[in-house]
Amino acid sequence: MTSKDTKSIRSWLFFGFAIPILAELLAAILIVSTESGAYAEGFAYIVVLIILIIAIPITLIGNTILVPRHIAENVSYLRRGMIFPALFIGAILIYHTGIWDKAIYPLFPRHVE
Repeated sequence: MTSKDTKSIRSWLFFGFAIPILAELLAAILIVSTESGAYAEGFAYIVVLIILIIAIPITLIGNTILVPRHIAENVSYLRRGMIFPALFIGAILIYHTGIWDKAIYPLFPRHVE
């Protein structure tokens, strides 16, 4: 392997996998450190952890497909590698702020006595 191939593989692993996983972890920590607006506020932190446990393998598998190995710029690795973390962060924010509960709660049948 030439040094150019080694540098390309290092960039692919760092910008395509390591930074997106770190972004997911940091986003989860920052979101959990704020007050939850979800109706089940006590369980919101557990839900974020479960979503994080599911999101990391999905990000790793998805980035092997989305991020090609040979790109001239590191920005391209990062841009494609951050697609799944962006979806994950959006899903956590929607749940943790309570938007999901406010949208789904009126759809449940109500018990009238």
